[in-house]
Amino acid sequence: MNLEEIKKEENEIVFKVKCSKGTYIRTLCEDIAEAIRRNSDVCFGLERTKVRKI
Repeated sequence: MNLEEIKKEENEIVFKVKCSKGTYIRTLCEDIAEAIRRNSDVCFGLERTKVRKI
């Protein structure tokens, strides 16, 4: 997994994740929120930018 921070402001963090299938992005957001001691409702505006062909 690759996690790249794009933008960080007081109440918002924007990041890009390159991950394999089966990765739960919402859970990742909750884990990040817990690590920085913020509410877990930080995960909104999800956008899938690429899908790998099988």
